[in-house]
This record gives sequence, C-alpha cells and structure tokens, in this order.
Amino acid sequence: MRDLTGQPGSVDGLRPLAVRLGADVAFFLNPVPSLATGIGEILTPVEISADYELVIAYPGCPSPVAWAYQHCRSSGDLPPPGWPPAQAQLSTVEDMAQLAWNDLGFALEAKMPLLAMLREALCQNGALTALVSGSGSSVFGLARAGQGEAIRACLRKAFPSVEAF
Repeated sequence: MRDLTGQPGSVDGLRPLAVRLGADVAFFLNPVPSLATGIGEILTPVEISADYELVIAYPGCPSPVAWAYQHCRSSGDLPPPGWPPAQAQLSTVEDMAQLAWNDLGFALEAKMPLLAMLREALCQNGALTALVSGSGSSVFGLARAGQGEAIRACLRKAFPSVEAF
C-alpha cells in the first residue's frame, strides 16, 4: 500500500485507507492470527498454541457484497457464544471453533443455498465449525491438524464444480 499511495507511513497510518479498500484488507497489514471485530477491521492479535487447518470451498461464483451488507442480520442480534473471549479461551482449535461467527453468513446462505450446503458438508466431514468467509462467497472450515485433505476430498466428491483448497 505504501508503494501504491507513494506515502510512507506506519501500519496504523495505513489502516484507514485499508478499511476504505475493504473490511478485511486491514488484516493484511499484519497477517497474524487475530480476533476480528467490527466489520473485520478491528484486529487483536492472539496467540494460538494449537495446530489447525483451514479448508476453503469456493463455489465459483461471486457473492453480492453490497447486498450482503444491506441484508446483514444476526441471530436475534445476540453476540456470538462466549463473547467477548478472554485470551485464554483461544488456546485450542476447539476454542477457536466455539468463537467463530459471521453475521453476514445468515443472509448470504438464505440468498445462496449452496453456501449453506457447503458449510454443512464441511462440518459433516470433520470440520469443527464452518462459516461463510467475510461477505462470501467462499466458505471455510476449521479443522484439526491433519484432517484437511480428507475433508477436501469429500467436498470434491460431493461438489465436483466447487474448488476446495
């Protein structure tokens, strides 16, 4: 971003520009495991002592980002379970799975049922949790270390047109 803007600056100085480019762009200014709040722009680095894998399923079509934000709804406008977490709550992959949450996912799954099917398939095949990633259209699953390839193989078999990473 410094090269693109021609402006030297600290990470904190670049954060407002990053957020204007996209809610999740701020993460890439310091790409370490972080607890994201707000619209994904408020990041608190966390120590994760557990080994884990992410499985990502991309259905091959974009999601309507503006529509997702206009129709964002949460489950009764309640915070996710265990919120806000204490740092100690993030020591295992199971702890991370319990805290995973995305308010945009509810609306996107209603508009794009394939996303709900992918989320369910990830969980049925070993992911501890699965969610729409940001404003979509990818879905990610959080799995214990060593389980990712088996989950990806199941996804590829059940959804041949979906890319699984």
